[in-house]
Amino acid sequence: MNKTYHKTFIYCLQAMLVCTAILLVSCGSKGRASKQTLACFARLDSMLNNKVAFRQNLDAELANLKEKAARGITPDAKYYYNKLVCEKYESFIIDSALYYIDLNFAIAEENQREDWKAEMNLAKARVCSMCGMFAEARQSLDLLKGIKLDADMQQEYYMQEIHYFTQSDVYYHTPTSDNVRIYCDSLIACAKDSLSPYFLWGSIWKKRYDDNEKEALRSRLIEAVQSMTPEDKWYSPLCFYLGIMSEELGYLDDAAYYFTENLCIEISHVSRNLIAMTMVADMARFYGELSYAIRFLRAQLQMQADYPERVHSSLLSEPYMMIFDDTMEHLNADARRLTSTSPVFLSWR
Repeated sequence: MNKTYHKTFIYCLQAMLVCTAILLVSCGSKGRASKQTLACFARLDSMLNNKVAFRQNLDAELANLKEKAARGITPDAKYYYNKLVCEKYESFIIDSALYYIDLNFAIAEENQREDWKAEMNLAKARVCSMCGMFAEARQSLDLLKGIKLDADMQQEYYMQEIHYFTQSDVYYHTPTSDNVRIYCDSLIACAKDSLSPYFLWGSIWKKRYDDNEKEALRSRLIEAVQSMTPEDKWYSPLCFYLGIMSEELGYLDDAAYYFTENLCIEISHVSRNLIAMTMVADMARFYGELSYAIRFLRAQLQMQADYPERVHSSLLSEPYMMIFDDTMEHLNADARRLTSTSPVFLSWR
């Protein structure tokens, strides 16, 4: 997206959000949110108020890790700390993540470590798929074909193949590839344990479920999440899918809770992966909590404004634009009911 156009677009959309807030201030509730859901909205609002502190914490952590990488005496130490820096940057500044992946590729090449090369190819595929660099992601994954990987790395390979095909299918508006099902079957067979995060990931993406199957999968996801701490790398993504599944099955309080769990972790990590923010905003609108709805939508817009060059492409793809547009149209519908003057139409485009 052209940088000048992007800034103008963000400015105009934020201005229109303010106008909508004024129009909707007296709108009545369509249904009262439970205390649990209101507590989720308040918690998320509080997290957004602390974004500056989270950024300062992240900068301090990155400085510490970079210093340790620079002082690393052995190749193992340099590789390890570079990998930690890369992981911190993955959902924050993708160009920096790619830079540290390249540093580790050089260390792996110098020390003839094929396992390190494989690990960095997986990391590069993951990062490139996130930001729409699909040709680069495909190249990294193809380099791993035919290479013997240990069990953990093999599961990660199957997962990144699923990630690549699902992200590219969404971005290019193509039907879900048969490759997704094939790699899901491979991942499930490799993971074996039905409560393993990899097994659950393969199950989530394998097929569309009827309600009974979805209830069973949701129960397994809840059991898995409850066995984790928020620091576990799987906790946030599994909470996101639990939120989606809970909402589809009508467990709205649970949906609000799991979406909030996901978002609080992503915000604390200064992540731009805030897809769930639109879902929570729409829930707030549904309950008539319009100040929260507008607050959450503006937070997502601000994320786009803060990082215009490297926003996750999946967030800019048409399906997510449609979700955002639908939420905004609901807000406009409320505005039209409140005034006989021309309503303020807001659009993602």
